Amino acid sequence: QRHPTRPCFSRFFIGSLSLPLAYILFDKKFLRGNQLISTMMTKMMNLSSTCLLLVLGILFSSPAADARELGRKPIPCKDRADRKKYRNKTIRGPKYSFPGFYEIKFFTYVSFDRKGDIKEVGFRFSGDTDYDTLPTTFSDNNWATTDADGNIVIPCCGHELPMELPDLPDYAAVDFPYTFVLLNWNPFGHGPPGGPYDGAPHFDAHFYTRTFEDRSMVMGAVNGVDQCTNPVTGELEDSFVTCRDFESSMSLDPVEQLPPTYTIINANEPGMGNHMIDFINSPEWNGQEFDKTFIWGEYAVNRSLPRPNTADDANECL
Repeated sequence: QRHPTRPCFSRFFIGSLSLPLAYILFDKKFLRGNQLISTMMTKMMNLSSTCLLLVLGILFSSPAADARELGRKPIPCKDRADRKKYRNKTIRGPKYSFPGFYEIKFFTYVSFDRKGDIKEVGFRFSGDTDYDTLPTTFSDNNWATTDADGNIVIPCCGHELPMELPDLPDYAAVDFPYTFVLLNWNPFGHGPPGGPYDGAPHFDAHFYTRTFEDRSMVMGAVNGVDQCTNPVTGELEDSFVTCRDFESSMSLDPVEQLPPTYTIINANEPGMGNHMIDFINSPEWNGQEFDKTFIWGEYAVNRSLPRPNTADDANECL
């Protein structure tokens, strides 16, 4: 079976050589004694050889021919070259630091496997990772909920650092779901209250599938905390986001729209949306120490926030 990543022109030479080779054999071996037929063949070759060779070369070297045999979409020549270029490579995005804390640099990365396909997306950091090199206040208050007088009611949501992803080759960017990464540093952890993340300094790495502008649509509650109706239970619950966003985020179909084993909880936060936790398989919810976990997030019935959480002593998302 022909391999779909065969170089685009490898079979052109096979196609272009096949016709003259056949003519030479046909003429010299089988028509040696027949001058009339041989002459006719020569004239036909002189007239049509260029077109025939071109057609056969394209036919035999076409990436579509390989793809049709394997039942897959043809791979353009440029994409094949890019795949070869990115095999087993890791590319990085720009470096960022929290304002006023420049000793430690953060960056996103994308790693490719031996076939040139994306195998890993994450973030890393370099430099001194002591607590003194990171913000120590509870929050930067970019998304703090306030009361009618502008007083901070809830100092949400840690210290955030938006980061661009690396520039991807065209073939990899087509189906790549993520738009940017938002890193949150939580010096005092966060809820659920009394849970394994509460009081545990750690990073939250949010891998958004929406644009940076779209996330601003998830607004904090006008009065800090609103009473909103849960569309599933019909009961009033506290919400840190507007009731519109609360009702949308709480109305997921548990079979069609929730990842297996994950439970939707009332953990709506401005700029993010709601969060879903795997209470069944997450070690930190089953008696083990919290060092990393994976949380789903969504807004407006769109799972837009895959979110690995890493404890402060982990140096990359896994």
